[in-house]
Amino acid sequence: MDIQVLLSLLNPFSAIRWGVSYGQEGLRIVATVLKKNGKECVVFIGNKLPWYFKLVPITANVVLPDIPVMVYSKKIEPSNLEGIDQWVENNRNVYLPAGIDTKDVVTEYIVIKDTLIIASVKQALRDQAVDVLGKNNIIPSSISVPLFDLAAWLSQSTPGSFFIWHIGDDSSRIALVHDGKLLQFCNFYAGNNAIKQDPATTSKQAEALMQSMSTETTVDKVIICNDGLRATPEIVLKGFSVTKAPQIEGLPERYLSAYACSLQKGSLNNQPDWAPFSSVSYMEKLKLGRKFATGVIRFGIAILLVCVVLGGLGWAGLFFASKKINETYLPLKQQLTTLANEQKLNKDALAQCGDIIRFSGRQSRLTAFLNQLQLMFPEGMKAMRISIMEADASHWHIDIHAQTTSSINISQFLSKANSLTGVEDMRMLYSERSGTKLDCKFGCYWKYKD
Repeated sequence: MDIQVLLSLLNPFSAIRWGVSYGQEGLRIVATVLKKNGKECVVFIGNKLPWYFKLVPITANVVLPDIPVMVYSKKIEPSNLEGIDQWVENNRNVYLPAGIDTKDVVTEYIVIKDTLIIASVKQALRDQAVDVLGKNNIIPSSISVPLFDLAAWLSQSTPGSFFIWHIGDDSSRIALVHDGKLLQFCNFYAGNNAIKQDPATTSKQAEALMQSMSTETTVDKVIICNDGLRATPEIVLKGFSVTKAPQIEGLPERYLSAYACSLQKGSLNNQPDWAPFSSVSYMEKLKLGRKFATGVIRFGIAILLVCVVLGGLGWAGLFFASKKINETYLPLKQQLTTLANEQKLNKDALAQCGDIIRFSGRQSRLTAFLNQLQLMFPEGMKAMRISIMEADASHWHIDIHAQTTSSINISQFLSKANSLTGVEDMRMLYSERSGTKLDCKFGCYWKYKD
């Protein structure tokens, strides 16, 4: 499987994505690539990276399934969207438990349709996990709320409302999901070991917890995901239909959280992101450097292969043609046929060179687009960070972090940016006031055109 990852990295038409789950059960790593038929293919599963990543870290979407989190959700009116930043700032006592200092937590929020979702985590626990990941050569490009990515993936096969019971060997997590959105989250003491020892008691306690979480939404489905090394015992919950999570061929069930993380395409997935700014900043530099190095290696290998093919075919053709002529005195017509075949091979090799040249041109177009994009910022607004992620052979996902002194600049920038050739649906993902300035995040796809 290590060779499959290496081939995916060197393939210019393959965008490899990494998903990582880190918790009590250890490190779980999954890498996927998107096939031509639009389906995701798993190219790596393991608890440590392949040997050739020891010198160059990877950037990955990360989930911390065991970390204690606080999730709060509420319905909002469309007319109140403009004041949502101020509401979150002034109502910390609503979504944070009493006694918690706001300086000790990291809080992120999103708005999906008419639902506000706020997720908070203790900064010390987040930083401790980031430090462990760094020691394993993993730089988080995003840190998801536990079960958020899994909820989005399970909603593709199970629409509507349902519970996820994510069970490890020593503890578990229960989440309420509605229309693909994770609305509530709770850590539960019982894991596979406790359920096996006293299934009746743990089932009753889980039933009571789920009923208390679903007072405003009718829920009768529970999906069991085993995150532990031991098998989950048979579970019966009164008033709920219990099913197991869908299986991915060749993927152990305990790697499902990491697999769901690998399916992310960036912040356009609309979810809170706890990745520290220092990690994201380093990740962008690392990604650009590795992208350039990988492109050079791809180009060099392609040229080497073309030279080997041309040289090998030329010498082999000359040797066999001379031997045949000397032994059997082939007529002139056979000699011309041999030369015509060699000429066809040369044309095929030149066509391969043309593909490589077009790939280099694609990279140049992306650089030119980024230069144009930076000219779109009006006076009083500046880009703090622009990140790029390759979505497929002809699309890039663009994330922009910017600061502005006036909200008027936001609409001016969106109007100008959406007029750029190749830009698809440039929109603001969120804004947050910082002193006299507004911190803004924008996202779009940019399509490469010949």
